[in-house]
Amino acid sequence: GGRISIEENSAVFYFLEEFPKLIFFTVYSTVIFCWAEIGAGSAMFAKFKYPYIGTNVVLYILFIVFVSIYQAISYTSQKQLKAVYAMMIAIVSVIAIVGFWIYGGKIFMIKYNVRNMVRGGSSADRFLIKMGIIVLFCSAALL
Repeated sequence: GGRISIEENSAVFYFLEEFPKLIFFTVYSTVIFCWAEIGAGSAMFAKFKYPYIGTNVVLYILFIVFVSIYQAISYTSQKQLKAVYAMMIAIVSVIAIVGFWIYGGKIFMIKYNVRNMVRGGSSADRFLIKMGIIVLFCSAALL
């Protein structure tokens, strides 16, 4: 019948295993980018725009290269390639989570300071709680 062999389609399975992680990283980096824009102000927008786009483009190109190489090499080499790719993603993820904490923290502190100046801002309190929950869940998801 139409049985699918893992050995014959290892690159397809590798793609299906790793691509969702790359999509998650893109969504996560979009959140960081938006928070950086809010926290730093629109004057800093261009400073963050090109590293954001560049990082995502490079990661997708590297992913395509890794999947292409993956199909052409032996099983032992595939394991080594997976380890190299995992380390690369781990390093980029650590950088992303630090950016998330920095810019999420800046927005949190800005809102906290505004709340203290205004006094009686129940909407500011709700915003701070939501921000705390978002930072907590997103940090846990990336780890």
